[in-house]
Amino acid sequence: VGDRRGDELPLRVAVGERRALHGLGGHGHRHPLPPADLRERPEECGRRVDRRAELLRCTPAVRRTLLEQADLIRDSFKIGRFVLVGDRGMFGEQQIDALRGLEGIAWVTALKHAQIRKLVESGALALSRFKRATFFEAQSSTFPGERLIACRNARLAQDEAQTRKSLLDSTIEELAKVVKTVAGGRLKGQDAIGVRVGRVINRFKVAKFIKLDIADDRFTYWIDRDAVAKEAALDGIYVIRTNVPQDQAA
Repeated sequence: VGDRRGDELPLRVAVGERRALHGLGGHGHRHPLPPADLRERPEECGRRVDRRAELLRCTPAVRRTLLEQADLIRDSFKIGRFVLVGDRGMFGEQQIDALRGLEGIAWVTALKHAQIRKLVESGALALSRFKRATFFEAQSSTFPGERLIACRNARLAQDEAQTRKSLLDSTIEELAKVVKTVAGGRLKGQDAIGVRVGRVINRFKVAKFIKLDIADDRFTYWIDRDAVAKEAALDGIYVIRTNVPQDQAA
């Protein structure tokens, strides 16, 4: 949203949290997903701000910092008030702190997974509320003056659960081969066993769910069910983070 001399302009920006926004339409209606990740399609990154042919582009050759992009929008198009929308990787705490000091610029992004987990553990985000709604607004003293909109996409939750199960199944299958090799005496030494196990763990990226016991002539493993359960509780959950007041958001 932007304005120049009081007129509203159709400023559009790429939304990185496309999965989080999917399925949040009112009255149970689902809105179609945006195109594939715009970062992989530089030609789509620009959006016409007014009827002129001027575009804001984000090709690798002209990448700018967030503050530089804000200055570019304000200086090039003489827009005094607008909202920046970006994914979790774009809006770090330093960038957000800097944006707070710029008059007329608001922002919309999302919390990182670790931040969501802390909200749940502190009680600020009650997952039980998802039994009554697919999204709701929460507050936290960790994010003063900000709105936190928690949302859960059931289809995404199912996909994440299936992906985790598939990765764990593949990891267990490969680790079982290592156990057999060690038991047969064909692989010895704690370091050598650790290297072989590390290859498996690094390949499937589920180290936080696997417990290991490695010795010179022995290797065992087991799944940390508590860790899996904690991760599963957050499946499909995103938390949109913004400083746009409710009465200014459509």
